[in-house]
Amino acid sequence: MARTERAFNLHRLIVSERGVAPVLAVVIIVVAVLAAGGAAAAALLVIGGDAHPSEQTARFMPSDTQVYLSLNRRPGDSQLKKFRSILGRFREHSQFQPKIDKLFDDAETEAGIHPEEDVLPWLGPEIAVGFVDVVGSVVAGSAGGTPLLIAIAGTTDPERSLSVLREWIDYQTRDLGLAFTTETYRGQTVHSETEDNQQYAVTEDYLVLASDMGLLEDTIDRILDDDTNGSLFSSSRFKKARDALPDPRFFMAYVDGEGIWRDARQLAGAAITAEARRQIEEFIPEWAAVTSAFIDRGLDIEVYVATTGQAVEEPITTNSLAAAQLLPADTLAFASLAFEPDLGPAREQLKEQRLGDLGLDVFGLSSALGLASGPEATLSDLLDELLKMLDDAYGVDLE
Repeated sequence: MARTERAFNLHRLIVSERGVAPVLAVVIIVVAVLAAGGAAAAALLVIGGDAHPSEQTARFMPSDTQVYLSLNRRPGDSQLKKFRSILGRFREHSQFQPKIDKLFDDAETEAGIHPEEDVLPWLGPEIAVGFVDVVGSVVAGSAGGTPLLIAIAGTTDPERSLSVLREWIDYQTRDLGLAFTTETYRGQTVHSETEDNQQYAVTEDYLVLASDMGLLEDTIDRILDDDTNGSLFSSSRFKKARDALPDPRFFMAYVDGEGIWRDARQLAGAAITAEARRQIEEFIPEWAAVTSAFIDRGLDIEVYVATTGQAVEEPITTNSLAAAQLLPADTLAFASLAFEPDLGPAREQLKEQRLGDLGLDVFGLSSALGLASGPEATLSDLLDELLKMLDDAYGVDLE
């Protein structure tokens, strides 16, 4: 069947009178900034200037990058104005700036790097992280290995970037006992710690971290040659995802569902039955993406999923925000989620899947969870049993 894209506007997080609700996307962004520069604060993520095109770092990621996250620090004037309005509400809280200052001071005390003074002045318009061969990386991680990942941060001053990188390496050498070596690849200085799988390089426009030397060299090649052939950016699946996403946006996360499932299927081999594979493939999306944009007094987060079959329009459950009436006026942050509580449609789909077809140790799993479901039970039966267990244990009837 032809694949179509379905957009789900998960929820819109609205700021209360004195603040904005933090969300998972912002947590991911902060983690990305931490990886790129040592520490950061959400208050300083977005900068002014001409709008930077989204996801340009995908030009340097390999085509088999299966999870990709990108933060655009320069999304344009309209996004900047909305961000500053949100930030202004945060700054009305007396404890906000002291917490930011403490975060920066702690980073300087720990690693000798002050984010606001040493990192943010040169940090460029885009930061990105990519995970390659997710299934293989999970297996490697469980065996004590390191996932294959690439982190790229734009730089407006490569000399200052290199100075901070050296401070970071000195910290790891001094306090963590790691041993780095230095070599040159295509005129670029490469700092490598093989036991901890850290490889760094600074080009004219980017600071690059990779967990594998081959990945680092391939990334340097794409940056220096400006050649997108064989990159994530040129992938037809990634192009379809980007074309389906709204503008403007300051954050994007992409998951190659079909690629990950292909690798998992090959790894599992005969452990997954043909029937289980067929049923799994019915709901594994070709790709999925999450975007985030600033709106008036909040964030708009949208999830896009490429599904099989025809797109089905479903009525949107309206969030009345009635719970906000129970909160005091000086509440700093408020988050609310509306959803459809009717489990009927889900049950109809779950009735088609028998537990015995999943290739799992059903009896062992049921025994561990204290359930009675056997191989002939359906996922719908399992759902009902879990709901009853919750009701019996806590007196909570979710329906």
